Amino acid sequence: MNTLMTELAEKVDPTPENPFPIAVVVTKADLINNFDGEINENAVENVKKFFKNTLFVPDSPWLVGIIPVTLGKELAENIDSGTVDPLNVHLPVTFAVLCKLIKQTNGVTKSKKGPWSTILSGFDEKHQKDMKTRIQQLNQELDEVPIYAGDRQIPSLLDWGKM
Repeated sequence: MNTLMTELAEKVDPTPENPFPIAVVVTKADLINNFDGEINENAVENVKKFFKNTLFVPDSPWLVGIIPVTLGKELAENIDSGTVDPLNVHLPVTFAVLCKLIKQTNGVTKSKKGPWSTILSGFDEKHQKDMKTRIQQLNQELDEVPIYAGDRQIPSLLDWGKM
């Protein structure tokens, strides 16, 4: 994994100011004790230990979301006829899309029209308001996902993007 991360760093040249998003997807999360859609602290600590020398270090060039996903506990217990009940399977893509939107806005934050002006410039006022609402909804969907910029947990991607 360290080799892969080194190769990726050489290709994308991330920095702490312009980090590259990494979604650590914990599959079969329904097998984690007391899983209710949120990943528990013990599982987060295990992920952090696994990547302690690459992703979770001070001034890391990675923005990391630890995202639990499952197709359902019943399916895990009965692979032949268990019911599929997906949970959080959309969150890795949500994380990636929101990171990209934030990166695009970071380049225009000094605009007098506001940070979303470039992204939303092709939309009329009604659609701009709708897009802002949807972006905020994407951020809210990630509320329960532990997200780290280096060795520190951040409360939300939108708040982090304003730093």
